[in-house]
Amino acid sequence: EKGEVIWPDRILILLSRLMLKERPGAKIVFDVKSTEALPEDIKTHGGIPVMWKTGHSYIKAKAKEVGAALAGERSGHIFFFHGYYGYDDATFAALKLLEYVSSRKEPISEILKALPIYFTSPVWHAPCADAQKYAIVEKLTEEFKKEYGSDKVIDINGARVYIEDGWGLIRASSNVPALVLVFEAKTEEGLKKIEEIFREKLSRLTADEFLVKRKEQTHEQWKKALSKEEATEVETAELYVYGNATPDRLKQIAEWGEEHAKLLRTTFKLSNETIWKGKLAV
Repeated sequence: EKGEVIWPDRILILLSRLMLKERPGAKIVFDVKSTEALPEDIKTHGGIPVMWKTGHSYIKAKAKEVGAALAGERSGHIFFFHGYYGYDDATFAALKLLEYVSSRKEPISEILKALPIYFTSPVWHAPCADAQKYAIVEKLTEEFKKEYGSDKVIDINGARVYIEDGWGLIRASSNVPALVLVFEAKTEEGLKKIEEIFREKLSRLTADEFLVKRKEQTHEQWKKALSKEEATEVETAELYVYGNATPDRLKQIAEWGEEHAKLLRTTFKLSNETIWKGKLAV
């Protein structure tokens, strides 16, 4: 009622409470991108949280496998298996949410205030070639396990890494050439810290992988073996690693589109001013 966005994983908390009144002790399936507040609240209300891979088909199959009463993911697919047909019906989910809210005296904004508090990032998509994204995620997963311990890394779908008062996720997108990243913590400072840890690892790995491959073959040989999109990323990486871009060349890449400018800004930490002036701080 205050015009704020309520993300589906937080809506799933309220729907889980409603379901657990009807089915005490029921299993609730959710995806790796969901807020930590969800499993916390499910346990508090006597349910069994089951985390699984992101994806409509994965969540639906897992829910059937474990006999879950309810399942959902942050993207908005919500499946009711108890009292309904087990497919993601948005209208039915909205009606069940209204059922829960109508049973409470306070408005939904007050209900949400009482949920476990976390500061959560958007779901970020960092451009990454299909041929490289899975290898990058696998390597980072192993690094995180060595650094934080295997018990702090959930690797069912990429790596959801628990760091101090929060967690960070990196996984390969199933649909587009990109890495998917989500960060969450109990404080804004914790959120920034976790995001920076992932940013540093990802930028270093990207540069290291480029240098290794660059030694194995010439630039032209590499470009011929890649798609046009991948070749663009290779050229962008070369500009960063070797610092051999002319102002006109760097400006040209930025003009190819927002995605390439974003790649320069985020993956390689270049500001808009740096991009357009054609200067590289290597």
